Amino acid sequence: MRDVHGPAEVADPRTDRLREWMRHIGAPALSVRLLRGGATLFQRDLGMTDARCGPSLAPHHRFRLGCLVKPMVAQAVLELERRGLVRLQASIADHVPALSSPEFRDITLEHLLTQASGLARGFFQREPVDPHVTLDRIVSSRLHFSPGTRRKYSHWGYFLLGRMIEAVTGQTPEAFIAEQILQPLALTRCGFDGDDEVEEDLVEGYWSGWRFGAPDPDTPALASELVRIPNCAGGLIGSSSDAVRWLDCLVAGPRRSAAAGGALCPTVTERLLELRARKDQVFTVGGFCVDVLDRGVCVHFGAFSSGHSCFAFLVPKLDLVGIAACSHQSAGDSLRLLLSEQCRELVVGESLPPTRVSGGARRLGLSDAPEPGAARRRAKRSRRAATPCTADQDALPGQYRCPAMGLCEVVELGDHLFMDFGASEPIELRPRRGRLRFTLIGGPFRLEVVEFLRDTGDDGAIRGLTLSGMMFHRCPGRRA
Repeated sequence: MRDVHGPAEVADPRTDRLREWMRHIGAPALSVRLLRGGATLFQRDLGMTDARCGPSLAPHHRFRLGCLVKPMVAQAVLELERRGLVRLQASIADHVPALSSPEFRDITLEHLLTQASGLARGFFQREPVDPHVTLDRIVSSRLHFSPGTRRKYSHWGYFLLGRMIEAVTGQTPEAFIAEQILQPLALTRCGFDGDDEVEEDLVEGYWSGWRFGAPDPDTPALASELVRIPNCAGGLIGSSSDAVRWLDCLVAGPRRSAAAGGALCPTVTERLLELRARKDQVFTVGGFCVDVLDRGVCVHFGAFSSGHSCFAFLVPKLDLVGIAACSHQSAGDSLRLLLSEQCRELVVGESLPPTRVSGGARRLGLSDAPEPGAARRRAKRSRRAATPCTADQDALPGQYRCPAMGLCEVVELGDHLFMDFGASEPIELRPRRGRLRFTLIGGPFRLEVVEFLRDTGDDGAIRGLTLSGMMFHRCPGRRA
């Protein structure tokens, strides 16, 4: 990859540190925006739109903002609630009749908003998303827990909220969001996957062997193919300038909302916190995380999509918002740290985006109340996990590749099996009934089932695995 940091770009110590971060990550493009009180506090567009021959990055260029669309979908749902057209306690089956079976009927709109529905995460795929096929997959799936009892991040949940918006308004969710959110704020550089006009000026995305976790510096960065999920779950495309203006609207209150043409409910952050207060969940509306800091609340979100990463945050009490977007898929936690450092230099001594990057609620400094019987279940899981690998399972470690998902690796640590997506910590594979079936205990596919497949030949070698309906084929070599 050629040097993408030309002499024409801004030169100052802070920008030099951003460029050094880009070289370390292997990201050809980086766009950073910080706003306070609606005024620009910091703005940089660095690098090239394409590592091979692209022009210099400019404010009008677009990134795949991926799952940052979920809070936008949530904002639309809250507006429908404000108009009296939906109730958050209503069953999703009231709006999507295909989910009328008893198992799904207990899922409410609030469960979907707060990632507490029990639905699987959903597929990553290369082919265009067919809503009818996706709905059929959901109907034929099973819940991983009773709605409202636990938390699990789900793309399918936000796909269903999109179906609800369409049923209530008669418009596609993309059209409703454009009409009610994007157009009133004059966000002309935002739209959705599949719109040819929106995909103009789109930055090329890259990744380096692992689609989750930190970039692997020993693996060359490769141009990313388009990996699809439903638009309401991860199809947002836009410039960082438009995205930060939308975030600013969420915290601005009536003062700037009126000036912006009366865009959708500026009190959405109040609803975020209200719903968070009633839930023992880390994720609130739209998948935003809430961190209670010393002088207020910070709401933040990380996302990645097809070779792009972004991290966004809002501190309502300080009227402070920010976003960083880059053209490398595996830069999520590193982007969080990068943007936090910029804030700490510019806004000294006040509540700022968190820098903790380990796992779960502890990362956010939260102390969620444990579920009833949690200690007993932990003890039971510990006894079950203490069972070492069997002779049949000794053949499972190795690397596996999915065309849409990239690499994963199964490793044996202390006689137990773990799955590694390139993240900081491998994830436990807990045995299920059947020698080659396991449950993922954490990570991006928490509670999903992994099943290893054997060849039908005489040797019965392991040829691959399935995870959440996606096929990973075994490949030679192991992670260094």
